[in-house]
Amino acid sequence: MADQWFVQRDGQKFGPFSPAQLKQMTTTGQLLPVDLVSKGEGGKWVAASQIKGLFAATAPAKQPPPAPVQ
Repeated sequence: MADQWFVQRDGQKFGPFSPAQLKQMTTTGQLLPVDLVSKGEGGKWVAASQIKGLFAATAPAKQPPPAPVQ
């Protein structure tokens, strides 16, 4: 049986969702890093940002080149 995930936002619980559905929800903005998620109905609630690989990694901002020495 596939993993089932639940989402909690503003005290309301939604789900179950498959891992693929959760991932899709991150790309459409339906799931935010601050939303709580639980694996299974009895799982521990954690911030969605804590789930490894759920949100696409963002590249660190490039540093501007150093100013020329005069």
